[in-house]
Amino acid sequence: MRVLCVTDQSSSSRESLMEGIFRGSLPQYCELHVVVFDRAAKEVTLDGNQISLPYRYKKLGAARLLAKHLDLQQIDVVIVRNYFGVLRSFLQVRSGYRFRLGFWNTFPHTFRRYFQALQEKRAVLRKRLEYQVRSLWEMRLLRGCDFLIVMSEEFKRSFHGELAIAYHVLPMGVDPGELPERLATPGGAKRFVYIGTIDRLRKVDLIIEAMTSLEEDFVLDIYTESDNEAVDWVRKVQDARVRLCPALPRPELLQRLAGYDVGIGLIPENPLYNVSSPTKTIEYYGVGLPALLNYLPEYRALFDEESAFFCPFSKEGIRQAVRRILGTDSRELVAMGQKGKRLIDETRNYRVLSLRLFEFLQKLTEGSR
Repeated sequence: MRVLCVTDQSSSSRESLMEGIFRGSLPQYCELHVVVFDRAAKEVTLDGNQISLPYRYKKLGAARLLAKHLDLQQIDVVIVRNYFGVLRSFLQVRSGYRFRLGFWNTFPHTFRRYFQALQEKRAVLRKRLEYQVRSLWEMRLLRGCDFLIVMSEEFKRSFHGELAIAYHVLPMGVDPGELPERLATPGGAKRFVYIGTIDRLRKVDLIIEAMTSLEEDFVLDIYTESDNEAVDWVRKVQDARVRLCPALPRPELLQRLAGYDVGIGLIPENPLYNVSSPTKTIEYYGVGLPALLNYLPEYRALFDEESAFFCPFSKEGIRQAVRRILGTDSRELVAMGQKGKRLIDETRNYRVLSLRLFEFLQKLTEGSR
């Protein structure tokens, strides 16, 4: 089986899921070509199984351009990730080919813009109209596909519930081979860590306010590549227990995670994040850290009270949960982290996820030759 995956990534991107599946385990099962978009490129370049297109083609003409450099007659499956303009270009040419065409939707990006307007109470009517028009256009394109890939069952129900095509759930995972063993943490204050995006919608300020309202000693280290008003707020926190750390390359960050006691996986419960598959929490457990979580559907499906600390996403709920963690023996924290790690290794190992994706795609192509 020959698979073409047209991504929304740049040539320098090293996203966990792309690396773990499409550049990692999936090529063991099929011939795979990956397309990326390069803002600096003026022409198409080929490097092994990777094809780089000039960025301007993400909205128009990507399929016809690719057909000049790759024999699409030999392709069995085309997967387009997140770019509806690219999907449209393949729909326009697919009658001349036999490939199965699918769309990989990793996050409700269109809804996010409308949701942010609702939260900020700015330009709500305009954003609602834009969302409605855009959603109708996207749905029309999706109905022309053979299949859909989403990050969670909740995503499918919430945003594509009426779409009657085959679908596959492809959540975030881990590659155990790149993860360090958990280190023995020094005695003294419990060490918490938060990694990932910080913005107004994620309400990291509420998490910090809840934790700093406690009198007990602890350390909270925050690693983020974000640079915005929400991060500026964190910088101004006048509490020595909270530290904003420089962003690190992913391999180094994973090594650093192994020296903490508990990961912070709290994400607001709302229509935007209820459908998510949070990368940071999977990586906490990948190195054996238990996490402080709220009641997102993905969290409830994966973990229980023996592997995670659950609480409402509220100042008082977080405050009480952190106090509970501070009173928990370090050996019990290690045991909870190890139980969660076993769950992740069994269900979110990229080798497992790659095989499931391959089997899904293989069924789609049966009888198509």
